[in-house]
Amino acid sequence: MRRVWALGIFLAVVLGFAAAAADLLSGYVCWSVDRPLTWGDFRATPPSWAEPANSAAQIHLALSWSASIGAHAVGSVATATVTAFTVVNAMDPALSWKSPLATLANLRHEQFHFNLHEVYRRLAEMTLAPLTMTYQAVTPNASAQDTADACEKALNDLLLATWDTIDARAKAALAAYDSETRHGLDAEAQAMWETRITSLLADPAAAP
Repeated sequence: MRRVWALGIFLAVVLGFAAAAADLLSGYVCWSVDRPLTWGDFRATPPSWAEPANSAAQIHLALSWSASIGAHAVGSVATATVTAFTVVNAMDPALSWKSPLATLANLRHEQFHFNLHEVYRRLAEMTLAPLTMTYQAVTPNASAQDTADACEKALNDLLLATWDTIDARAKAALAAYDSETRHGLDAEAQAMWETRITSLLADPAAAP
């Protein structure tokens, strides 16, 4: 059995040991339907260019996931499954900022960034957790352990590739949300996106 984890912060996917995932999210605010964001969660110093006409606030988001994989072989055929899977959607207060002129409308825009990120957390969970892999040994007389290990690696590679695809989709959706709403300044587009994101929270499989 092996464990893998990844932390995606828009531009990066960092790989390492599962035990470190919780430490990396220490101090983060995890998404919760019962715990909306407040301006107190945005603790970084805003950049000099921050203004309502450009961007009055910016949230720094991360998805952290870990998976356990188990595999067994019978003869030359092995099967691997995901035996445990966890994925967390969180924001980093230390890297999230607001300008002095930020309004509650700006906060609402950032909340829906967080909500849209949650859509992809749910999509990752429902997509990665059920993954399985069947592997046929290619080396004559390969041991059952070698065949099981190869199957584990194949499933691990599939998990990482699938994660990369979902991560790219999340980034594209978040960028489209900002672009089409003009960072929340277009009230009509903002309202349309809020309706769409709320619908996607109920049906993550429909996410673009």
